[in-house]
Amino acid sequence: MRGNFNTVYNKLKDEIMSGSLEEGTKLLSLAKLSDKYDVGVSTVREVLRALQSQSFVKIEQGRGTFVTYDAKRSNDSISKSEVRDLMDLTSFRTMVEPSFAGIAAVQAFQFEIDLIVESANKMAELAKKGEDTKEEDLTFHLLIAKATHNAYTIKFYEDFQEQLSMGRKHTNVPGMIEKAAHYHLMIAEAIRTRNSSQAKMYMQAHMESNEELALNLLF
Repeated sequence: MRGNFNTVYNKLKDEIMSGSLEEGTKLLSLAKLSDKYDVGVSTVREVLRALQSQSFVKIEQGRGTFVTYDAKRSNDSISKSEVRDLMDLTSFRTMVEPSFAGIAAVQAFQFEIDLIVESANKMAELAKKGEDTKEEDLTFHLLIAKATHNAYTIKFYEDFQEQLSMGRKHTNVPGMIEKAAHYHLMIAEAIRTRNSSQAKMYMQAHMESNEELALNLLF
């Protein structure tokens, strides 16, 4: 089953990334894709969810699945200035967010911890289903900022949402979503158990993985 999944996934992704399936194109129905690739409908559905989680397509209930990836604006053509902005963003987050997580592990009220854990679990479930995790990702980090109970930290993070959202589109690549969801679970567990040093360490590793991706885009 996994072999069939990989075959269909790679073929569809290649068609999208090459521009053979242009942005806005409506894909064949589940049944027709199933016949075309000689796999079960459930496998096709899993492939489309995976592609949606990586922003290649969008599944619209009752309408079908549409290509949302523009090959002309792929990561390969990201300007140097965009990549450097992304590097500055991820570098800055690496400097501040581990401290946020460490403080939240000490300062958070129980209801705030519950919300952080709930968000981490929800993102993990969305990633598993191949659904969009962008909003839940932003929510998780904002919840941690709020749990510091520092007015400046909270305002900074609330005002920072647009930049974070823009940076997220470049880190929304195969493998990164699942990795981010895993880090969220570890960070949430450290906060739940009031382990400040672990919360800080896991957030540091999470941010450093984003920095590594930015460097890969540049070089």
